Amino acid sequence: MHHVESCQETVPEAITSFLEGEDFEDVIRTAVSLGGDCDTLTCIAGSIAEAFYGVPDSMKAECRKRLDKELLEVLDEFENKYVLSQYAKPKENENLSESATGKIESIEDDSGYPKKWR
Repeated sequence: MHHVESCQETVPEAITSFLEGEDFEDVIRTAVSLGGDCDTLTCIAGSIAEAFYGVPDSMKAECRKRLDKELLEVLDEFENKYVLSQYAKPKENENLSESATGKIESIEDDSGYPKKWR
């Protein structure tokens, strides 16, 4: 395969990688195996796969082992601020969510939608 950086070819290949994969790791391996602009392709396919399958805890743990202290602090800060569960639509009459840090934070505004989605 030749190196292509256009979205007209990269995005369909990423979607195909996701559709052909059976789990998160399989999607990543499929995307990488296509070659070409595989860093972009794998990033797109991996994002779709993460949303659908989640990232296995064992893979997260292995990746964390490879980061230095400073990067781990940045990752932890990001995760504490933008944990996906904070933005899930709350149950009826519930507008609070407990974040990963144990703090209770309001996640929706008067419209009923999570603040970060607006």
